[in-house]
Amino acid sequence: MTFAVGAIVVGATGLLYGATAARDIVLGDTPELITAAITLGVPHAPGYPLFTMLGHLFSLLPIDTLPFRVNLLAAVCGAITVGIVYFTAVRLIRYRAPAAGAALVLAFSPLFWRGSLVAEVFSLNNLLAAIFVFLLVLWQERPERRKFLIAAAFVSGLALTNQQTFVLFGPAVIFLLWRQRTLLLAQPGTVTACVAALLAGLLPYAYIPWAAARAPVVNWRGVASLADFLALVLRQDCGTGQLICMGPYQGGSPIDRIVMFDVSFGLTAGFLSILGMIQAYRRQRWYFWFVLLAFLFAGPAFVAYANIDVSLGPTLFVLERFFLLSHVIVAPLMAFGLVLVAERLAAFVPTMRRQIKARIAWHVVWPKIFFQQLNLARSCWSLEMRSLYHCSIFRPPRDRVRRSRLS
Repeated sequence: MTFAVGAIVVGATGLLYGATAARDIVLGDTPELITAAITLGVPHAPGYPLFTMLGHLFSLLPIDTLPFRVNLLAAVCGAITVGIVYFTAVRLIRYRAPAAGAALVLAFSPLFWRGSLVAEVFSLNNLLAAIFVFLLVLWQERPERRKFLIAAAFVSGLALTNQQTFVLFGPAVIFLLWRQRTLLLAQPGTVTACVAALLAGLLPYAYIPWAAARAPVVNWRGVASLADFLALVLRQDCGTGQLICMGPYQGGSPIDRIVMFDVSFGLTAGFLSILGMIQAYRRQRWYFWFVLLAFLFAGPAFVAYANIDVSLGPTLFVLERFFLLSHVIVAPLMAFGLVLVAERLAAFVPTMRRQIKARIAWHVVWPKIFFQQLNLARSCWSLEMRSLYHCSIFRPPRDRVRRSRLS
């Protein structure tokens, strides 16, 4: 049943995203990324080899226009991400309905929906992040099953060939490794296997020199040497660690950026995420700390560090796409929030039912009591009057009655 519900969630989301996906190129990096995917080129730094290769495979689909085919990659990644969030939540809370609810809240959030409709690297990054978290949750259930940790290391390597902001998971991962340090120190081969898996995940970068050697239409920096390759991967033209290269758009207030980040969640997702943090702290303490660290570094810390002025031009459009990683990180928390709401309602409804029954009973019984008391009062009044009638004060003496009759 769990898989059936997950299939329904993924299928419904996929149909929605497929129906609303862009049929042509749109603003942003989409024109460059679609062209690079179709022609097997090299887009701007850091090259995005994994996205380019997957986009090329989608461009071979015998449907609709070429841009739509590549845009469909984002729709498929978005739908599968929603499904992975569902399965992650099920593993954490053991309930299907709240898990499905949390996944669908993510699916219908405006920012995530928009990001799943156009050919950008962020939808693929969302998918890899969701898989990464899911594998770590499986590993934490039974830490001796090291295959999940090794698989997570491989996924992290793949993610780094798509979006380098994936390194922001670092502090949260270090927390989990420290939590299992005794087991890891007893099994040094696990650490070695994880390092090897991470390096294997970086293999898509080998695509860049191969593609550049073909002199494609899109060939950023024209990589011809190791120095060119490192300069591209490390984004030296823009400045390593810089989000935006154009000087006039740099700067701005970190507070403004953090406010925009908070607003991106909306009331529903924000409220459920806060409740989810409370519930996770009570029920799954390790997960609470993992999500908190991942969220703080991928969200507020990165947004505050990002050197971009959101008050100028289209800079908010550039920045808000980087909010998506935080949305995916906290998405399973919303399932915890829904469980907390359900528990409070379950505790409140019986009390409310008892109060309603008591009020109904009072309104039904009170008239009976009233009339019983009224009848009792009448009876008492009647008896009292009879007793008073027999008293000498009210009853005339017998001799007076006789005299009145004789007269």
